[in-house]
Amino acid sequence: MQWEITRESQQAEITIPAFACSYGLYLPWKYASFRLVATLGVVSDFMLNPANQSYEPTHGDFSRPQKYTETPWFSTQASIPEQTLTLTLADPAGAFNDDDTLVLAIAIEFGTQDAFGIQIAQKGAGAGMVMGTK
Repeated sequence: MQWEITRESQQAEITIPAFACSYGLYLPWKYASFRLVATLGVVSDFMLNPANQSYEPTHGDFSRPQKYTETPWFSTQASIPEQTLTLTLADPAGAFNDDDTLVLAIAIEFGTQDAFGIQIAQKGAGAGMVMGTK
């Protein structure tokens, strides 16, 4: 996978190469489908408050912008085409400054179909990682 974060536009892009699940996907669980979920968020720096000797976010709260996107569900027996996921924060002109860091992460979710054929993500099945910060 290749990824890029552009701080100025508060945008990230992840390129997922084409692959055959039988060769490129380790499946420790026996689920029929999977999808990839990516997220881009803003994390505030923390500074020591000398008055109470505790660390506090420089913006005074934890409510920072975030955006996520997901691929469609794919069969764990299929070949997956190359795809690009693009995430852009809704308000690039917002209260974003040098005390903030953009964090890009991706996860894989496994799923099954319910009685009506609707894909349901399975709790506890999957993994994620932080891809980068900027």
